[in-house]
Amino acid sequence: MRNDTVLFLLLFACLPLAGRVSAAAPPGAQLCEACHGPNGVSIQKTIPTIAGMSAFYLDGQILAYQKGRRYCPEGKTPAEPAGVMCAIAKRLSSAEYSAIDKYFAAQKFTAAKQSWDPKLASAGKQIHESECARCHTNGGSVADDDAGILAGQWSPYLQQAFQEYQSGNRVMPDQMKPKIDALRTDQVNALIQYYASESPP
Repeated sequence: MRNDTVLFLLLFACLPLAGRVSAAAPPGAQLCEACHGPNGVSIQKTIPTIAGMSAFYLDGQILAYQKGRRYCPEGKTPAEPAGVMCAIAKRLSSAEYSAIDKYFAAQKFTAAKQSWDPKLASAGKQIHESECARCHTNGGSVADDDAGILAGQWSPYLQQAFQEYQSGNRVMPDQMKPKIDALRTDQVNALIQYYASESPP
């Protein structure tokens, strides 16, 4: 089966998840919006919002998928986001993903509408300020940190990301690894609740 046919099938499988694809997106970005939501604002709890993240950070994530440095299994069905992400990332040229990432960087991040545990969020804030704030400033809400946006992401996605880091399936910066490795399960849960309670300004 041709690559274009496979990608069409992957896109078709994801469209019901997003509900509507933005007509304003540049060519190629529609494939991202099909799963990450119109303008990159996700409505799927295991898929991150990419709107408002820095283009530098997004470029790095595409490269990580292309070079196998970020967990990217072949999903069991075409509807599984991991399989879709692999196929799309490997198809894009540097010029294509650079243009797409600049588009999403220009969009407004919208925090996920979700509940959180205030007590755990308070504990998570203390852990964040002690261990994470040097690279993820203002509660992980600043795109210019070039470290992604944590504040306001879906908590199931954050849980999945922590699991990938702790299992070694997702490569992380050298300075981040000892901090992640030292976290207990209750501390991870507290951090997730804190980030779920936050929202970028």
